[in-house]
Amino acid sequence: MGEAKRRGKEIDELKKQAAMWRESLSPDERTILQLAERLDERLIRGLKFSEGCYHLAFFMTKYLASHGITVTPTIGWVNDGTWQGMTSHGWIEYKGKKTDISLGCTSNPDAQPIGSMIVLDRVLRKGTADYTYYENDAPKVAVGLKYMRSNPDLDDVLAHKEAEHATMIEIAGGGPKAIDDYLFRAPQGLKYDDLVRIVD
Repeated sequence: MGEAKRRGKEIDELKKQAAMWRESLSPDERTILQLAERLDERLIRGLKFSEGCYHLAFFMTKYLASHGITVTPTIGWVNDGTWQGMTSHGWIEYKGKKTDISLGCTSNPDAQPIGSMIVLDRVLRKGTADYTYYENDAPKVAVGLKYMRSNPDLDDVLAHKEAEHATMIEIAGGGPKAIDDYLFRAPQGLKYDDLVRIVD
């Protein structure tokens, strides 16, 4: 079989698997997928929205709750595989399945590579880096933060990020009122109603 023909068969098989996955989704999962795809197309790639992981996690949590779907906003850490350090990060989970679309655009791809678009644990678009996700108590997080603390040039950045991380954990665990307050304080154009207009 020629290389082009073999590759064509592989692509057809991938398309078939993707279609089967979409058909297997529950109505709630389809709503999550639709929201993720619209945010990715219209905000992240359309408007080059970057460094907004917490914001998207909280917006998606509130938006999906308004459709009767409960997701968990999760604040943890990621590593892009290019160094030992950790980056504070936010995403949502539905029945233990991760959805993270915020790494699809970064302001400096050389320093922070583009990540995959993940919906319900499935990679819908591959990034240039394979990020590994960690809960806050993962041993590798402590190792990564210790590595970062060993570099005096990172002191100010790390202190700021750790304080921000703690605040985001508090908001994520504070329920709908805490998320409402966070979104209310967002800049014009990124308030809850602004984002609803983008995705609806």
